[in-house]
Amino acid sequence: MNRRNPHRSWRRRGRRAQVAAVATLLGLLLVVTIVASYLTTQLPNQMQTNDLNHEIAVEDQLGRAVAVLHAASTADLVGAELTQPLALGSDGAPPFAGPDTSYLTGPANGSGGSIAYSVQGSGGATNVVTPIPYGAGLVDNLRNTYAPAAAIALVQGAVVYAEAGGVPLFIDPPSISAVVSGGAVTALTIWIPQFAGPVPGAAGAFTANLVFRLLSVNEVVVTGSNHASLVAGSSITISLVSQYAPAWAGYFQGEGWPGVTVSCTGVPPATTAAACSGSAPGTGALGSIVVTVPATHVARLTVAVALFSLGVQ
Repeated sequence: MNRRNPHRSWRRRGRRAQVAAVATLLGLLLVVTIVASYLTTQLPNQMQTNDLNHEIAVEDQLGRAVAVLHAASTADLVGAELTQPLALGSDGAPPFAGPDTSYLTGPANGSGGSIAYSVQGSGGATNVVTPIPYGAGLVDNLRNTYAPAAAIALVQGAVVYAEAGGVPLFIDPPSISAVVSGGAVTALTIWIPQFAGPVPGAAGAFTANLVFRLLSVNEVVVTGSNHASLVAGSSITISLVSQYAPAWAGYFQGEGWPGVTVSCTGVPPATTAAACSGSAPGTGALGSIVVTVPATHVARLTVAVALFSLGVQ
């Protein structure tokens, strides 16, 4: 009669239990490794891509807003209501990462400027100053987690990108153009949008709706044919105070208009180095940009200021 050795059976059952335990541990280790790899590599890469896609979307949306405002102003559509969606958040990667948010503000306190020139009419010379107040801007502050924090702004008719720690640059240049002929500026056209009242606050990860209404358009055209001309030997001066001074200075210097001078200095307590060549969004350093255009050869000057109300839904 054969009898099974109980000790051998126990050892076999023990070995099977050990194998199962080791297999379970290896399976758990594999799962942990896969999750850890996802959280440390794939997820950050995906979220960084989502943040960058969000930045591109905001740049496109604010660029379209400028184009729509300019078109309505040019057509003198006073009273027209204009809308533009604005994505305040990037895409998330549930359940591990939610969307990165953003919030809207106006430009830094102290921002503004003016356009000054002298006109010779039948009654003599007159100095004209068109102010560019603080309300000529809208800033979308991106709270990126996986990409560098940044600000994308609609300021004085331009769209600017300012990454924390970087130098701001224009995505869409301002609506300021010159005609050059015979080595001199012969015509200058300037369009500036302004917003009545403070920029409404909005924050989150939803898609907001910017609602603009054109309240007024004030356009001045100076030519010799309308019994007014620029005073001989005078200059047209564009003065701007901005937290994005490097973008403005770079734009005007890049245009290379003959005879035109461009200067940038820091507005105290900011130094010129910090305000005119450093980063703006983290410090709010203000720079003063002064562009001087000799009026001697300018046969036509057009300055248009469009005033809009702005709401956020």
